[in-house]
Amino acid sequence: MLGVYLRWALDEGDDFVVWAGHVPHVVVVRPDSARLVLGGSSAFLRNVEPTANLFGDGFLRLEGDTWRERRQRFSPTFRRDALEGAVTVIQEETDRLVELWRGRREPFKPTRDLSFTMLSILGRVLFGFAFTEARHGGKALHRSLITLSTDAVLRHFLPRPIAWAANHRAVDRARRFLDAVCGEILDTGADTAFMSALRGGVSSNAMDRRTAIDELRTFLVAGHETSATALAWTIAEAAAHPELVAPLRAEAASSSRARTPDDVAALEGTARLVKEVMRLHPPVPISISQTVRDTSLGRLDLPRGTRVDVCSYLLHRLPSIWPDPERVDPERFLTTPAPGTWLPFLMGPHTCLGMRLAMMDLPLVAARLLHAFELTLPEGPPQPNLRLSLHPKGLLIRAVPRSP
Repeated sequence: MLGVYLRWALDEGDDFVVWAGHVPHVVVVRPDSARLVLGGSSAFLRNVEPTANLFGDGFLRLEGDTWRERRQRFSPTFRRDALEGAVTVIQEETDRLVELWRGRREPFKPTRDLSFTMLSILGRVLFGFAFTEARHGGKALHRSLITLSTDAVLRHFLPRPIAWAANHRAVDRARRFLDAVCGEILDTGADTAFMSALRGGVSSNAMDRRTAIDELRTFLVAGHETSATALAWTIAEAAAHPELVAPLRAEAASSSRARTPDDVAALEGTARLVKEVMRLHPPVPISISQTVRDTSLGRLDLPRGTRVDVCSYLLHRLPSIWPDPERVDPERFLTTPAPGTWLPFLMGPHTCLGMRLAMMDLPLVAARLLHAFELTLPEGPPQPNLRLSLHPKGLLIRAVPRSP
């Protein structure tokens, strides 16, 4: 689908209309249109119904006063001062990953290792909870995430009764599994800033236990799946383009000594690589909204109820914005992209709350891995596979330890 859309976007050079049966929806690729849809215009509202099974009544599915209350509640937990201790956690979890990979002699699929690493970082920093490989990192969690993300994709493109008939039993099992994990976190997680804010909401009757579990499920899924996907693509592009890694060697060598957010901020070259990878492979490549009243978008007149897809995967590949867009060039990010042209964390009121944490753990983990290993792709580059995030299908790496 994304490949077809990209050809249309390049041909049109503008927002365009797609028909799903007799129902039209608009695909947004213009930065000014993206700014209007995502920037808080009252004419547009996120289409959250397809993610009902994934996030329940969590933060990402809310609007209005309830959304504002939750954002105000959770935003302080992502401030710089609240994340001071995160760097130590990231280092410890990356140490574990490096030791695991040092034992690998044959090519292997890295995505599950990366996913569990990001899950562990999120668990300790946000939830004060130690996920274990045996209970939380195996097939049950992986299968549950795949099931619920596939359900969300189906609900985007199929009528709800058809989507329900296709996989409701698997969805029920996945929800029960994740609810049990999140219930355990709610009951036993340490009093981090996030958990204190969450439990404060329950004790003040601002939310009940069911809603608190939905919030945990929301932050658990969205908080580690997207970061793990971005890290996997970063590893893939670094392995495919060793010329990009060579200039980062000195910086990567210092990464194991990082102890503060300022130390991580000094990994500027690696951060530019991560940003460029997220341009080419935005973890969430489509953000779906709908009009709540008759309005216009550029040359298009949109009736109330029109579905509007802001497709960052396409916008990030327009040569009018990004010259030679398929080339991996981290130097693009020596300057700040214009508003509405780079959207891995969206923009406006619904900008990802976890952006600061993501831009701490992604460059640091990537730098550590690039310092520890020579990475190659024995079966060539992976292909994009749209699930909840833009997954690198078929990613197989060889990781040869480098001399200290």
